Formats: sequence, C-alpha cells, structure tokens
Amino acid sequence: MKDKNIHIQNLALELTRQCNLNCGHCSRGEAENHVMSDEIMEKLFDEITTVDCLQFIGGESSLVVDRINKLAEILTKNGTDVFSCLVFTNATNVSDEYIEALNKLKKVVKETNERKSKINVEIDYKKQVLQAETRKNLLCKSLLV
Repeated sequence: MKDKNIHIQNLALELTRQCNLNCGHCSRGEAENHVMSDEIMEKLFDEITTVDCLQFIGGESSLVVDRINKLAEILTKNGTDVFSCLVFTNATNVSDEYIEALNKLKKVVKETNERKSKINVEIDYKKQVLQAETRKNLLCKSLLV
C-alpha cells in the first residue's frame, strides 16, 4: 500500500529521446539514444495514486514498445489509477507490437461514468500529414478492438 496519496492532473513522460525522424519543428532537439529505465518508472509510480492524463512526449514511443509494456505492468502492479492517455507519435513506425502495447496500456486506463477508457493518438509530423492521418486511422481502428 502506498504511504502517500499523490494525485497528478497531467503527467508528461519522455519514455525515450530516440526518434526515427529529424523534423525541423521539433522542440526536443537532436534525437539521443536514451530510454527511461525500469528503476525510474518504478520510483515515479511508487507514490502516485492517480493520474488524470498520462502523456507520451519527446522521442518516438513506437521505438520503445518494451517501455510501454513495462509501464502498463508497473501501473497495474502499483494500482495507479490513470483516467486518460495521450500519445504523441509520428506514426511512421506503427507495428503490431506497438498496437498490442497500446492496447495493453488501454486496459490500465480506467473507465468512469463520464468517459470510456481511451487512448488519444496525436500525429506530430507535418510533411506527410495525409499519410500520417491514414496511419492514425489504422492505429485508432486497431485500438478499438
């Protein structure tokens, strides 16, 4: 049981600094080969009881599927309530494993009377918006399963 009752309204996590693109509009700067460790994730959610909105920012989350799976495992183990999740992605690396990991995370996101369990996906790649929207639609359809 957690010693503290910490409620966070919006929590933005940079699971990785890795990215498969080099977008001119990116405010994160150059991609780096860094990922959030198990230890940091575990310490972070050791005391947090509730997160209204969990966001994946920074590097490309589809490149670190193992981090998403680990995060879902930690949230479940710690009993941390998450009420929504927002994933920023360039959607150029959508794989079955990525969709499976997001669906695993979706199972952790709580449903309430006011809202269904959901993961919002935001495409952040300006040059190929039409292709990205197509990838987003495919990704979102896969998350509805």
